[in-house]
Amino acid sequence: MITANLRLVVAVAKKRRWNNLEFLDLIEEGAIDLLSSCGEV
Repeated sequence: MITANLRLVVAVAKKRRWNNLEFLDLIEEGAIDLLSSCGEV
């Protein structure tokens, strides 16, 4: 479940790159939120 939704995190991060945040920071925050929603963090 996490691996499949991590692709979605990357896709959303690509669309949001125009903000002042770095691309890898967006992916990191998305992955942390994904893991916390699954109860693994």
